[in-house]
Amino acid sequence: MRKGPPLREGPGPDLGPPEVRPYEPQRLARAESLQSLAEEHMLFTHALLFTHGHWARDPVRDWAGEAPGRYAHALNLPRPAFDGLEVDGNVAWCYRLLLCPRDQWAGLWERMVVEGFLDRPRGRCYKLLAQAFAVPDLLRLERLEALPRPVPTVKVVAFGLSGNLDQVLFMPAVDPPLDRALPWSLQPDPEVARWANRALAGDFTVPAPPPPPPPELVREVSRYELPGPEET
Repeated sequence: MRKGPPLREGPGPDLGPPEVRPYEPQRLARAESLQSLAEEHMLFTHALLFTHGHWARDPVRDWAGEAPGRYAHALNLPRPAFDGLEVDGNVAWCYRLLLCPRDQWAGLWERMVVEGFLDRPRGRCYKLLAQAFAVPDLLRLERLEALPRPVPTVKVVAFGLSGNLDQVLFMPAVDPPLDRALPWSLQPDPEVARWANRALAGDFTVPAPPPPPPPELVREVSRYELPGPEET
């Protein structure tokens, strides 16, 4: 029996933003801030799965389609919240956050943290990791004529990649919105790398490393708390 994350094998096309349920325009028009939306929703991004991991399928879309009433909102921001998420010149992921109703977030989280992707042509195998960091509240800033200090922010959860060759996560911004969070590559986690290399060799008997902690325990990080990059 295969142990560890369910592995989706094979390289897929570089995907654009998922075709998830769009955030209702009338509610968006009334929303004064991302912070107000965060009262009812968890704000997150899983863009790195597609922009850097080349995943062939979207686990959020899969989760939403498995049972009636599940959904995630796609929210396009007036300004980019991230840098470095272009796919063939398409910068849509830089402007996009996903919103999951808080009463559905635990189920989505449980699905995401057991996901894995096996890409034999590229020699890569990934499972997900998670981090939390602040991004500027771009909805609120759009309504202001001057940049306030301190800049209003909101916490987002970002799903990154941990595999046999590297870890890919976000480096949070130092002075948002004057700079933005961007992807960062680190040396692989040794335990994950051992599991991933065995999976690439066709050995699925090795249990995968434990998933990230529950969402309420994901510690918010700043740029200064991350180790130095191995790649840029």
